Amino acid sequence: MDKVNFFIVGAPKAGTTSMFDMLKLHPEIAVSKEKEPHYFCTDLHKESDKFHGKKRHYNIRTDETYHDLFKEYAGQKIIAEASTSYLYSKDAAKNIYAYNPDAKILIALREPVALMYSWFTYISSRSDENVSSFEEAYNLQDERSNFKAIPKSCITPTRLMYSRIVDFENQIEEYFRYFKRDRIKIVLFEDFIQSDNGMMHEICEFLDIEKISFQKLHSNSKRSVKHKAIKVFVDTHLTGLKYKLARTDNKLVKGLRSKYHDIMFQESTEQKPELFLDALKEIYKPKVASLERFLKMDLNKKWKYEV
Repeated sequence: MDKVNFFIVGAPKAGTTSMFDMLKLHPEIAVSKEKEPHYFCTDLHKESDKFHGKKRHYNIRTDETYHDLFKEYAGQKIIAEASTSYLYSKDAAKNIYAYNPDAKILIALREPVALMYSWFTYISSRSDENVSSFEEAYNLQDERSNFKAIPKSCITPTRLMYSRIVDFENQIEEYFRYFKRDRIKIVLFEDFIQSDNGMMHEICEFLDIEKISFQKLHSNSKRSVKHKAIKVFVDTHLTGLKYKLARTDNKLVKGLRSKYHDIMFQESTEQKPELFLDALKEIYKPKVASLERFLKMDLNKKWKYEV
C-alpha cells in the first residue's frame, strides 16, 4: 500500500474520535482498522516499558504491524490514522516526518482547563488515574514526574501530566519545525461541536477531496466505573488479552465486550469542581494569550479568557 498521508494528532478530548469516525465514511479516505495505533510516539513506548519493567502497552511497533491496520486500503486518495498521543509525544512529529514528509497534519485544540478535566475523567475510567479528585491529581504532577504515586494500571506516567497534555504552543511548534505550514490545519473543538458540516468541509478542502454531507457523531461520552477494583485488575494484569479481544471481528467476542462495558460502566454524575477550574483558568490566561499570538487565532474570545 501507499504510505499513510493524513494524521489526526490530537489533542485528546478535542473531538478527534468524532472527526475520525465521520471521515472514515468518506469514499476517498481509507483509515486504520483501529483509532489510536500510537505507532510514532516512540518516547512513550520507552517510558511505558521502563515504568512497567517490560513491554506491556503500545503493541504497534513495526512497519509490518502498523501497515496491517490498513488492509482494507483500496487505492483511496487519503490514508489516515488518528492518535492523540502524537501531540504530547516528544518524538512523534519527527518520526511522522521521517516516515512521510508530505503528510498532512490535523491538530484539534480545546480550551485547556476544560480539556484537562475531561482528560482526568476519561483516564480515571481507564484506570490510568487512581485519585478521585481532579485538584489532587493536578497537584500530584511534580511527584509523578519522578515516577512516584502512579498506579501500576497506568499505561505510562506522561498520561498523568495534565499540564504537558495542554502545552499546545510547544507541541504545535514541534510540528511547525518539521512540516510546511500548508500541510498543517488547526481546528477548535468549540467550533467543531457548534457546526454541522462547516468544519468537516474545511477538512475536506484541506485534504483536497469532495465535500460530502456528514452526519454528526458523538463519541466518548463521559462515564464512570461501577466496579473499580475489577477494572483496575483487568487493566493491570490482563492488558494483553484486552488488546487481542478489542481487535477481533468475531461477533461473539464483540457481544461479550459490549456486555462487559454495560456491566463495568455507567454515565457519570460527578459534579465539576467549578471553583478549582476557575482558579486554573486564571493561571492559564497568559498561556492562552501567548498561544493566541503564536497562532493568530481569536482564542481568548472563543475560550472566554477575555479580561
